Amino acid sequence: MTEDRIATLKAIDIFQSLTDEMLHNLSDRLQTVSLEAGEVLFNKGDQGDSLYLVQSGIMKIVSTNSEGHEVILNQVRDGGIVGEMALIDQEPRSAGVIAIQPSVLLKLSSEDFMEIIQATPAIGLMISRNLTQRLRQNTTQIENAVPTDALEARIEARTADLARDNQKLKEMATIDPLTQVFNRRHFFELAQQALQQSQQDGRSIAAIMVDLDHFKAINDTYGHRAGDQVLQAAAQFIQASIRENDILARYGGEEFAVVLPNTTLDEATEIAERICTHIDSQSVQVDETVIPITASVGVAGFLDASELDTAHLLDRADQALYQAKNTGRNRVAVWQA
Repeated sequence: MTEDRIATLKAIDIFQSLTDEMLHNLSDRLQTVSLEAGEVLFNKGDQGDSLYLVQSGIMKIVSTNSEGHEVILNQVRDGGIVGEMALIDQEPRSAGVIAIQPSVLLKLSSEDFMEIIQATPAIGLMISRNLTQRLRQNTTQIENAVPTDALEARIEARTADLARDNQKLKEMATIDPLTQVFNRRHFFELAQQALQQSQQDGRSIAAIMVDLDHFKAINDTYGHRAGDQVLQAAAQFIQASIRENDILARYGGEEFAVVLPNTTLDEATEIAERICTHIDSQSVQVDETVIPITASVGVAGFLDASELDTAHLLDRADQALYQAKNTGRNRVAVWQA
């Protein structure tokens, strides 16, 4: 059964760039849906929350004209896909889908898709690129089929849909959903790019690690909802303390990381002190409770990045962070070679 699903996925254009491991991750989330001839999969106006892959059979995509009569917009056969836009935007269905003959479909819910994206962001980026190509092909079909006076509006609407949904996919693949800063995986990609640029330009680079003090006690005392709000607030405090070109991410749990391109150790230390002071001067209100927070901060910087790699840079900042935690917390420590 799994191999049949993998074969179905490989036949679909938006999944063709995925590795076998990614395809298996998708396959494990799919649910089988069987329809008899004439059975409705969903109606126009139904809330969109899933996409469907046609494993076997024929489906017709239908709408209604101004007189209320059914209009067949398209037919989708083996290896086809319906409802893909709802996977991203979860808007009401723009058309209905009905089985022409007995059909078997594979259902992927938007919830499962988002969990996959968080676990493997590369899946979202690949699907985004392939979905773009699919929509461009559909736009070409519209250009050839729609009268000139309606063409411009249709293309404009499709282009807006494409931009919106690609942006959503990008955010799902690169942004930590709780704090709305970069996630760890994308952070490493951006940090590597910044390091390579520093090496090419012969410029300095620095990194800062931030860890919220006694965060477990906050969760234990006030609950995980309060803990989530503290993390969200801390991300905002850090973001307000750094510069536009600095790269901030939730590194894991209650830990945040910042890479600072074209920055000396002295400059990075000043920014680290600003982060520490800003967090210490703030508190987070949850319902009627005010929660004070502090953070330990480690900073490392290199004038010569030629022999440096990203792991080395972050490891030195992490060593300084542990020095800050071991010497009393709520302070900045600087890594010394």
